[in-house]
Amino acid sequence: MKGQALVRPGKTNFWLQLLIICFCLSLGFIFFNPALAGAQTSETQKSKPQLSLEKIMAGQEFYGIPPSSPTWAVDGKTLYFQWKKPGEKSSEIYAVSLKNPVPVKIRREQVLDNPPDGGQVGGGRFRGRGGFGFGRFGSQWSWDKNHQRLLITQNGEIFLYRLADKKIQQLVAGTERTSGASFTFDEKGVYFLAKENLYLLSLADGTLKQLTSFTREKPPAPRTPGEVEKWYEDQQRELFKEVFRVGFEGGEQLRRG
Repeated sequence: MKGQALVRPGKTNFWLQLLIICFCLSLGFIFFNPALAGAQTSETQKSKPQLSLEKIMAGQEFYGIPPSSPTWAVDGKTLYFQWKKPGEKSSEIYAVSLKNPVPVKIRREQVLDNPPDGGQVGGGRFRGRGGFGFGRFGSQWSWDKNHQRLLITQNGEIFLYRLADKKIQQLVAGTERTSGASFTFDEKGVYFLAKENLYLLSLADGTLKQLTSFTREKPPAPRTPGEVEKWYEDQQRELFKEVFRVGFEGGEQLRRG
């Protein structure tokens, strides 16, 4: 037809076959060339983490321990949780917020600036008390019935946090292990455990009363045996030696006979 170029089918098939052959040769060169294959393998190894038997046997020490004990702070914008990252010796307290979703390690002093609320993550009934197991003594907290005052036991000391003015008052100072701080039934006092005894602290005048008195007595020293007891012990040893000797000699005679 006029205005159209005519192409012979045989010539078209020739160029198509030549293109397919060149493409196959190039693929074969890439896959069977040791240098290129090694480069591809090295790049793949770099992109994938290298596993070993030691890492697999390490378990959670290798991939870390999942976060636990999530609880909101009183500001309603910060979330505390306990987490042991890979390589760390013990669990630490971390926090995330709406402004900073990246976990940040929290010191125990920072917890006092924004205490835990104690509410369950995801809704549910308000717990009112809880704790973190970090540091020497950890951290425990307990709210009153109206959720206005918070007792914080931390590093062997007890603090009172008031939600209305967001102020902290130290109630008990010391280095002894103090735990279990809670409000009394009438919420006019605080009872807690220290030195394995129960104490009551008045919030009105600050008087401290010891309610129990448990002491650990040292075990009695081992009694040294007297002369008569030593004589009996010596006689008993000699008797056992004679019994063993007679039994051994009697057994030998029976075997010979």
